[in-house]
Amino acid sequence: MKHLLVIFLLLLPNCASATVPEKIVFAVDPVYIKQFHKNGLPNNPVIKIANLLQVELEFYPCPWARCLQSIASGRADIIDDLFLTEDRKQFLVYLYPSFEVQTAGFRFYAVGQSINQYQDLHAKAVGHLRGYKLFPKFEQDPQIRKVSLLRLEDMVKMMLAGRIDVFIAPPSFAERDIAPFDTQGKIKRQKYDYMKKMPLYLGLSKKSPWLNHKKTLENILKHHYPTE
Repeated sequence: MKHLLVIFLLLLPNCASATVPEKIVFAVDPVYIKQFHKNGLPNNPVIKIANLLQVELEFYPCPWARCLQSIASGRADIIDDLFLTEDRKQFLVYLYPSFEVQTAGFRFYAVGQSINQYQDLHAKAVGHLRGYKLFPKFEQDPQIRKVSLLRLEDMVKMMLAGRIDVFIAPPSFAERDIAPFDTQGKIKRQKYDYMKKMPLYLGLSKKSPWLNHKKTLENILKHHYPTE
């Protein structure tokens, strides 16, 4: 049945040649690679695409900012969990439809602080992950000292050392991701967060050979993730 679906998808109008590349390189946080080795992550859209097209899946492990750089350089082919922003269109192509719509946003974590409303962030040093697009109110606020860091682990270490007051965890992270670096459980989620409905997209590098097969990938998304 899987073979018939692949043939069907490749023969749909506007699809590229049935000869797709033999490998797809997936830029992804190492946390998700560990989860893949535990349970296969069968619902991840990139993994599903690789399985359906029967191509080799290569992981390119990277923190978020480097994942985006790998897409820009063409070292990796594809990335997931993207919010739609215009500036990224310079180096990637969004694949439609979105594969999920989340009620998601940015959560705030701290040690010994009480962040109950947005104004409580004022005069604080707030850590955030480099490469993530945050919400405009925060990005444009001169009363917050913003500290850009490469990895979640770095933010946790900075907080436990008292070098930042608060950090923002992006939508794709869960509290279990913080636990390995905060073994004593000192860091607590704060009452204030910034949440809204956000569609998540796959992004394809403009330097990837898979760009010629964009319609094939989008037909798979339409079949398995009819969110739009």
